[in-house]
Amino acid sequence: MRLNAMFGQAADKVSKATGHPVTFVLGCLVIVIRSVSGPMLHFLDAAADLQHRHP
Repeated sequence: MRLNAMFGQAADKVSKATGHPVTFVLGCLVIVIRSVSGPMLHFLDAAADLQHRHP
């Protein structure tokens, strides 16, 4: 199978999956859960530490 055909099949499957209502609801749930749990688990502090780290 050619690379172009493989990419086409993969893109088709991804577009069908992401266009499904269940996928949209799961994405929304991830955002809500992350928003609620972030402050409790200090995710913002960890992100700030990674952003301010110098090589």
